Amino acid sequence: MIVVTIGTPINLSKKSLFLNERLPFIKDYVLLRNDGCVMDKGIVEMSGNGNIFMDDVESNLRSSNCDNKVLFGKRFDWNIGWNGDWVLDWSEVEERYL
Repeated sequence: MIVVTIGTPINLSKKSLFLNERLPFIKDYVLLRNDGCVMDKGIVEMSGNGNIFMDDVESNLRSSNCDNKVLFGKRFDWNIGWNGDWVLDWSEVEERYL
């Protein structure tokens, strides 16, 4: 499993600590610094090999070339249009995908 996340340098350091503390089984990260860039993870190659891309932002799911896309978390204004697979929390991720 690889985590791909976008944020400011301070935000990314907090996300990295969260991953280390709460999800220690995840060993690989792609940390994208948002310095005026488009908030889009489509630049990361995710096709093939049974990959699963999970995100809480619908536009990130749509821009990805991953074959298996899953909305993560609660429904909000920025993801209400997603009609594909959806998981609510990390326990559901573990149950369904690990």
